[in-house]
Amino acid sequence: MGFWFAVIVIVALTALSYALAPKMKNPSGSMSPDEKLRVPTCEEGRSVGVVFGTVWVEDPVVAWHGDLLTTAIRK
Repeated sequence: MGFWFAVIVIVALTALSYALAPKMKNPSGSMSPDEKLRVPTCEEGRSVGVVFGTVWVEDPVVAWHGDLLTTAIRK
């Protein structure tokens, strides 16, 4: 008897939590055409802004990324 009571309580609480969960207004996968996707880019001829201090950069440019070491493949 106790087992079935626990199952019913679990099912009821699961349904209640699903019903009370906040609904998503705009899924992350759908972006309106007016929104610009702002990701770091690297294009030839694009100007690189000079920043002094701590500021928020809207359109970052990736001009260099770490020390990338290469080793020869030997078989």
